[in-house]
Amino acid sequence: MFDAGFPDVGDAANKDTAVPSDAMDASVVDDGSCNPAAAFGTPTILAELADPNYDERFPRLSPDERTIYYAFGPPAGPFVLFSAARVASTGPFGKGAAIAGLTPASGSDNNITVSPDGLVALLSSNRTQGSVNPNVSQIWSTSRANTSAAFATPVWSNTAFGSQNGDYDPYFVPGAGGLFYSANVTLSNPAPHIRRGVFNAGGYSGASGPGFGTGNAVAEDRAPVVTPDELRIYFASNAGPDGGVQPGGRIWTSTRPSSAVAWLAPWIVAELAGFGTYPQPGWISADGCRLYLTSNKSGRDAIYLAKRGK
Repeated sequence: MFDAGFPDVGDAANKDTAVPSDAMDASVVDDGSCNPAAAFGTPTILAELADPNYDERFPRLSPDERTIYYAFGPPAGPFVLFSAARVASTGPFGKGAAIAGLTPASGSDNNITVSPDGLVALLSSNRTQGSVNPNVSQIWSTSRANTSAAFATPVWSNTAFGSQNGDYDPYFVPGAGGLFYSANVTLSNPAPHIRRGVFNAGGYSGASGPGFGTGNAVAEDRAPVVTPDELRIYFASNAGPDGGVQPGGRIWTSTRPSSAVAWLAPWIVAELAGFGTYPQPGWISADGCRLYLTSNKSGRDAIYLAKRGK
């Protein structure tokens, strides 16, 4: 799922620390549907989307949890962006289908994120482009007039996201246009790290708000997934102890008491640590109860749902 220390299927330096208690975590609000202090249970595969001959990965959901967006394709690629819908926010999704307007003529598309109103989308892609480094994924943007219309042909965002060395994993946060993503700083050190910016009708406005990362310069920090209040983040990293990297990767998390201050030192989500070799978060519900993720636990990439207990 990753491009450097992790395998590329897309085309913490911090020492061990005590895990903070979610009971003290202001970012998880108990609305009665889960216990904010509970661990996630064993993830279950979304069987209705699974195909034994193809991979499904990088899930994103609409705020009402009735539409899912994901990448679909053979294990060796190329990947096409799909969506599926369901009548209620629980229960199985209907049959997935390619998203109108987004099938690439070349390369693979991944990691689509759609704005809360459903009209703007960003995606990672290695489509043919005029970049100085056309062999890596970068972020493209598209829009549509209404949710029944097809998306326009995506446009490469050029250097708007600060790098021609690889930009990945865009994630819209409902609210004031918040956007988290991963970017390579240089080709000499191709280790993506997480950034935050703002993306609205006027385009990308650059970095905004406190930065984030494991602090490990050589590890890959990817796939940021953030609650709407921006007080809880999940991400994937191959950061290891003592400043190195570890084989495979883990899902990590961090919290903060206010969106105006820095994140706490992140920690591994222990109950998901052994769930596949390269698990990657995809979407988190506003109440923090449901985490959709990608895992190769079944022997290939598939989409799973992990729920917090009561």
